[in-house]
Amino acid sequence: MLLKQAPKKSTKMDIIPMVDIVFQLIIFFLVATQVKEEETAVDLRLPMARESKDLKAETNPPLLINVIRPEIARRVGNRPYVWGGESMDLKTLTRKLESKKAVDDDKGDKMPAVRIRGDRDSSFEDVRNALAACTDVGIQEVRIATIRKEN
Repeated sequence: MLLKQAPKKSTKMDIIPMVDIVFQLIIFFLVATQVKEEETAVDLRLPMARESKDLKAETNPPLLINVIRPEIARRVGNRPYVWGGESMDLKTLTRKLESKKAVDDDKGDKMPAVRIRGDRDSSFEDVRNALAACTDVGIQEVRIATIRKEN
């Protein structure tokens, strides 16, 4: 009894979709890296402190709120706060914090810590107002960024 052989199918693999996905991943990581650098690209001179923690190895990165010097704030319309590359006033900052907290609460996520990076020449009132906005919104973890003072 003679068996018929099935015709051989091509075993070629189409790599075009795989190349497309690789390029999309590369673009995603390039954009994500640039956004992260934008947060700390604000020219600030942080205050000195005798003690400070090194927070570079954080597993959950905090939200960064930059408080800029008054002369720079005047140039951008008296908006001393910078978050996500956008300068804003206190009302806008509070509204955005409330919105972020509401989104995280709806998702069931924990609100990340907030790190306030205040320039050493910025108004203490502006830093205090940023702290108060975080407290009013109900953010539990708020940190102030400093530079360790060498003895």
